[in-house]
Amino acid sequence: MNSEKEREADPLAEDQEEQAEAMLKSEQVMKLLKEKGMDITHEQAIQVLVFLHQLSNIIVSKFLQNEQNS
Repeated sequence: MNSEKEREADPLAEDQEEQAEAMLKSEQVMKLLKEKGMDITHEQAIQVLVFLHQLSNIIVSKFLQNEQNS
């Protein structure tokens, strides 16, 4: 099990390899937003990724519910 400090990089990452990939993703979020004139911190970029992950889970769940009801 990962320690709290190890999981601090990304609460969704399961292991160090995923954390390294997540770090890259958060860096990409920071870069993309900076190109649009928004400077955000690494922690804020992680929050954006967590929100998008949660949102995508909701969308997929709703889609699957609609498929089952059809």
